[in-house]
Amino acid sequence: MSEQAPQLELEPDRSAGLRKGQHRCRTADGLDLHCRSWTPTDPRGVLVIVHGLAEHGGRFRTTAEFFAAQGWVVFAGDLRGHGLSPDAPGGGRVHVRRFTDYFMDVEAFTDVARQANESLPLFLLGHSLGGLIAISYLLQHPADLSGAVISSPALGTHPEFRPPLALRLLVGLLSRLAPRARFPSDLDSSALSRDPAVVQAYLDDPLVSRKVSARWYAELVKAIKLAHEQAGALRTPILLMQSGADRLVDPAAPARWAAAAPAGLVEQVAWEGFYHEMFNEPGKEQVRDRTLAWLRERLPRAAPIP
Repeated sequence: MSEQAPQLELEPDRSAGLRKGQHRCRTADGLDLHCRSWTPTDPRGVLVIVHGLAEHGGRFRTTAEFFAAQGWVVFAGDLRGHGLSPDAPGGGRVHVRRFTDYFMDVEAFTDVARQANESLPLFLLGHSLGGLIAISYLLQHPADLSGAVISSPALGTHPEFRPPLALRLLVGLLSRLAPRARFPSDLDSSALSRDPAVVQAYLDDPLVSRKVSARWYAELVKAIKLAHEQAGALRTPILLMQSGADRLVDPAAPARWAAAAPAGLVEQVAWEGFYHEMFNEPGKEQVRDRTLAWLRERLPRAAPIP
């Protein structure tokens, strides 16, 4: 459904006392992932951001600063093979042996986030590939988190960018025979945002990757299929937001997934006319306010907003 952002009373800006940090988050298979944090005075909750394909957590700095100024501890890490984090063992940039390897990354980020914030509710914010990772993680770990905000998740490839069948078969074969074979990601940067400055910053970013491995693509396809098949196992509340003019993922896929999830757990919002990166779009203030309102509704009553 389409929705206008509610009129929201923001808290006093806490950015003056904001503490910024850099962390190494150790995964179960021994990788030290890079993570950034923003910690306000007197925080209300914790938000762990899981970024999208071939990018990194640093691209969410302005989003993190907004939520931190509203009383949220924010962590934004770099997944394995992305940004400032090391490659997966035996792999390279944007490569995994199994899609579920990303679950170890989520656990590494949330473990560090919890260490200094044990008493606070913890939420995920997953974007694009990170949205699929967050959904897949929650389907397997239903009791771990208080909820998740999902933006433009990779629950289906956009029809315009779906590779031809012959190429999909070739990649599937290479995934077994030459899993580290590299292919261009073919991500159209102009479809990220209607803000030219956002697009240019992406193009100029040395931490953005341009290729993916054959195994990574094959694992992505399997993960999308599995997420739809297991939607009924969801036990965690989700705010599921989709950009209406998204040309990088299938904008109709989130609604199909939500229809298969248990009733009452998924709240859907469609941002008509928005491009893929809704948190970097003109009008992003509406997205931020809607997200903040949803998060506040799920804070324990023992920690009211003044």
